[in-house]
Amino acid sequence: MYICPEATLLPVAANGTLMQEMLLQNDEMGTAVSIFDIIGGRNPDPIMYTNDIETFRNNTGANGLKYGTAYYPFIGTTIMQNSDIDYTNLFGGDTKQLEALLNPADTPNSTAAKILSNLDTLTVSQNQAALINASKTYGLMIKHILSDANMLPASGGMAGVITVTDNEVGPWQAPANTSIVGAARLPIRLSSSQQENLNVDAVSGKSINAIRFFNELGILIWGARTLDGNSLDWRYLPVRRTITFLEQSCKLAAHAYIFEPNDANTWKGVIAMISSFLTDVWKEGGLQGASAAAAFQVQCGLGTTMTPEDILNGFMKVIVKVAVVHPAEFIVITFEQEMAKYN
Repeated sequence: MYICPEATLLPVAANGTLMQEMLLQNDEMGTAVSIFDIIGGRNPDPIMYTNDIETFRNNTGANGLKYGTAYYPFIGTTIMQNSDIDYTNLFGGDTKQLEALLNPADTPNSTAAKILSNLDTLTVSQNQAALINASKTYGLMIKHILSDANMLPASGGMAGVITVTDNEVGPWQAPANTSIVGAARLPIRLSSSQQENLNVDAVSGKSINAIRFFNELGILIWGARTLDGNSLDWRYLPVRRTITFLEQSCKLAAHAYIFEPNDANTWKGVIAMISSFLTDVWKEGGLQGASAAAAFQVQCGLGTTMTPEDILNGFMKVIVKVAVVHPAEFIVITFEQEMAKYN
């Protein structure tokens, strides 16, 4: 996974160039996906936030969209605590500027002034606690600074959620309908109708996954789409990542057969090895089908995947077909009322 949370600090054009280069590399290498954040997701306007969404869509280009995914908005976290921000982080450590705020001439605070003049006598943590107790202004400053510092792009948290999901289940499990550890608030609470405009865009087709707040449930990841929202094959992130996982695993395993005789015995060994791996994936729920035979096919041999010229040129070609599971994004329940029946 490629993530660049700090890219939201770049100018829009530079951020767009970076995203396009990331997607281009993803497409060329086929080994990773990019997780993007949206500039403006920190302090979105409740009405005009759609302009930020449109700008993002216009700057991601048209290449490698199946390898990209985006999440909106930023997330207010609890990662940083009071002990992580103190007077040494303010004004470059210049306490004279801090004293002007905590001990102003119109409303002097001699206690705060005394603490600031004797900072060398105690530890930073002791001085920090004393200043918070002595000055409400200082306490409010730290509170607001922490609130701002803890409003973070979602991509880092999403990389963590995806990693946990991979370890617990597998890449075929959608990293959605789950919470993010440390998430405390959102700068905007999107409704279902607002999310629809994020999930599907009639013009570009570039889907954006929403992070939403639900009563009694809290903050949940509510989407698992790639930027290639118009594609039936690559619309969902778990599908893209599962294929990448399977492809790279098979290629890595096939390295054991480099320079082996390109004959029937080797072909059978390759088929058996890949089939065994895919059977395990199917048993774990990564492939759909009532049987392993319905879940995948592996072919390798003369007349099926190779020609005599391929063999003479040193090529062993393997074709793997898999039926990947897709997430149930929409669940429709229909109720019908029947009249009572009397026997």
